[in-house]
This record gives sequence, C-alpha cells and structure tokens, in this order.
Amino acid sequence: MSPLFNLECIYVANIIGIVLIVVLIICNLWRLQSKTPANKNLVLMMFFSITSCIADPISYTMKGIPGLMPKIAVYATSTWLFAANMLAVLCWVRFLGYYLNGSITRRHKIALNAIIVAGSRFL
Repeated sequence: MSPLFNLECIYVANIIGIVLIVVLIICNLWRLQSKTPANKNLVLMMFFSITSCIADPISYTMKGIPGLMPKIAVYATSTWLFAANMLAVLCWVRFLGYYLNGSITRRHKIALNAIIVAGSRFL
C-alpha cells in the first residue's frame, strides 16, 4: 500500500517557500528597517511562514514512526502549525489596518484578540 503523502513533494514545496520568503526579505531589507507597525507585522508573518515551512516536513516525516519522541514531535509541530496560521492571519489583518488606515481602532483590537483567544482554545 502506498503512503497517503509524498515526502519529496512536501520537502520541495517547503524549501521553495523558504527560498521565496528569504528572497522577499533580501529584496525588501531597506524597507523593513523602518520600525513601523505595518513592517513589524510583515516581519512577524514572514517569521511564522518560515517556521511553518520548517515544522511541516518534520511533522510529516515523523508520522507513523513508533516511539514517544516522534509522537511528541508530531503533536508539537502540528500545534505550532495551527497556532502559526492563526497568528499569521492576525498579523495580516493588523498589517492591512495599519497600511490602509494608519491605525487599528480599539474595538477592532478587542475583536481580533477575542478571535485569537477563541481559536487558541482548540490547541
């Protein structure tokens, strides 16, 4: 019986993702040096994406391997992937708010934080 996923495709996709994000960082290094809220959120999104590109192949590689350590690695990386997706969306909404409007209202901050808290209950 063949496996449900192809590890080579997973590795290649994540390596391409890391390379693309590194190229984005290098090409926009001059812009990312200013410490505006929009740039901080952009850098955080890139951090979450790179760490997710590292955690994803680890998770798929460890699936199906017997033992306690692979099981812990799968749970830890899967939890990180779920949390990083939520946090990246939070950073994206904040980035758009700062980029388009210059700030985020207090009501929007409360709503975003409530969504993150509700989503973190599933971790």
